[in-house]
Amino acid sequence: MTNEYDAFRRILEIVSNAKESVLIVDPYPSDSLLWLYFEGAHTGVDMKLLTTNIDNRTLAIARKFKKKNPRFEVRKSLKIHDRYIVVDNRGWLLGPSLKDAGKKLSAIVELRDVATLTSALYDIWDSSPPLV
Repeated sequence: MTNEYDAFRRILEIVSNAKESVLIVDPYPSDSLLWLYFEGAHTGVDMKLLTTNIDNRTLAIARKFKKKNPRFEVRKSLKIHDRYIVVDNRGWLLGPSLKDAGKKLSAIVELRDVATLTSALYDIWDSSPPLV
């Protein structure tokens, strides 16, 4: 992606196509992740954010978002580095954090071996403490 709007539209398209679940893995999310991307998920979709470092403002907004969307969860793990989006049975690797997508030349690449990725990410998810 070469600009922020195109990156935003592509990520929103990916998330809004979810039928069952969205897992976003981003070590350094911002509050914009909630209102730009998770807001695009359909009602009834499980929404999960796995992160390493979440600031107090984003955490406070995530707690408010959870009240409106009870199927939303946030967990913290030090076992992640890269950024991923897993939607139902499909997965993408992102170069930048979602808050920075498109600010510089960056990639959003659909992955082929999604089963292995999903298994590894959900193993990390299951062993991570909930924040929200």
